[in-house]
Amino acid sequence: MIMNKIYLNLEHCFGITKLVQELNFDGENVVLIYAPNGLMKTSFAKTLRFYGQEKADRIKDVVADVAGNIDIKDEYGNVILPTSIYVSNCEEPDSETPKNITSFLADSVLKQQYDSILKNLSEKQKALFKDISDYARSTDIVSEFVRTFCEGKTSLFYSKFEEVMADVSGNEVCFDFKYNSIFDNNSSLNL
Repeated sequence: MIMNKIYLNLEHCFGITKLVQELNFDGENVVLIYAPNGLMKTSFAKTLRFYGQEKADRIKDVVADVAGNIDIKDEYGNVILPTSIYVSNCEEPDSETPKNITSFLADSVLKQQYDSILKNLSEKQKALFKDISDYARSTDIVSEFVRTFCEGKTSLFYSKFEEVMADVSGNEVCFDFKYNSIFDNNSSLNL
């Protein structure tokens, strides 16, 4: 039987808070995961490596010290056995993976599309952060938000920002002072 899809449901797996994802192998035998640094590729690989080595009990959120949950199934709902998973890391000295795999580059057209999307997202993020800073009249409001609502994890910014905006929507109370007039960069209260 050929497996065309894998359904992942990962929670509290190192740097991965929650990931529910379908990997589609229909007509292909590989799925490429390509992303900039800091977007959980290492946590993903480490989770699958531990699972494949039958060390799922070692998978956890190391910051919150919460046991990880990992559920991997095929398109028929069958659990993918750990012995069916192999993760290669060419950075490890005893790796069987050829060192030249690190020079892998995606198809130039796909890489151009990816780089264009990433640049566009980066520009929109800068504009959003500037608007937030201007509105709050604070130069460090984004880092304050991340420390306060995102457990210091910048990757949680958008989901938490959406939650907070939904909570305060329609309840806008405006004050005429600068955020930094009350709070400084060291989280000290200036009264």
